[in-house]
Amino acid sequence: CVFNMITIIIPFYNEESKNKKSLRSFLKALSKYISLNFNKKSQFILIDDGSTDKTLQVIQAFIKNLDKNQKKKILFISNDTNRGLGYTIRKGFELAKTKYVTTLPSDNDLPFINYKKFTSKNLDFVMFYRSNMEKYTRGRLILSTLFTLFYNVAFDIKTHYIQATCLYKLKLIKKLIKKSNIKLSGTSYLAELATKLLRSNITFTEEPTYYKNKSTIDRTVSLKNLLMVIKDFILIYIDVNIINKSQYKK
Repeated sequence: CVFNMITIIIPFYNEESKNKKSLRSFLKALSKYISLNFNKKSQFILIDDGSTDKTLQVIQAFIKNLDKNQKKKILFISNDTNRGLGYTIRKGFELAKTKYVTTLPSDNDLPFINYKKFTSKNLDFVMFYRSNMEKYTRGRLILSTLFTLFYNVAFDIKTHYIQATCLYKLKLIKKLIKKSNIKLSGTSYLAELATKLLRSNITFTEEPTYYKNKSTIDRTVSLKNLLMVIKDFILIYIDVNIINKSQYKK
């Protein structure tokens, strides 16, 4: 049934050198997930973002060992160089052809979800926010909370986490991509999509999600990254609240 078809975009970048065991565990679980009945007509776009370690070879070996039916569901592409998360996800959106689309981190952190529960309700947008906050270090928790708070206040929206992994109706994403000419960094690209959708006339819900990996999240925030996030925030603010205010008023 086309109604329930979704594309799952999975970006990879140097996952093998970050945690070889985690990558292999993720791919093993992914193989089983692809074969589940509710994914009978799902599509999976795997994108290697110019990895410089053995991630590319590991993914190629993984695909080679899949059975015929599993391989039919997979599209694998590799960026010539590291282009960043925003570019990679956008590339996946452009290649997707199903009614719904989502992203799945390859760090083996997010649980594998049965999206049929949401697609059957014909929702436009679903945000899967993290419920087990103990995974964050104190510093990371403060930064994440402040990041979401700034977006909630600046754009008059209410969400638990603006950077949450989301399920989107593809036609809404395609429309946003066509209208947006802002070149944002990886993380801010997802924040831009969420903000613009939440300020549009859509149906959506937030779903608390228990992240399975026991790792602790404490990604170092450099001055360069911080300045990039601030610049992106200003660009999105000008776009949504000033230039295209009439478009994003709901």
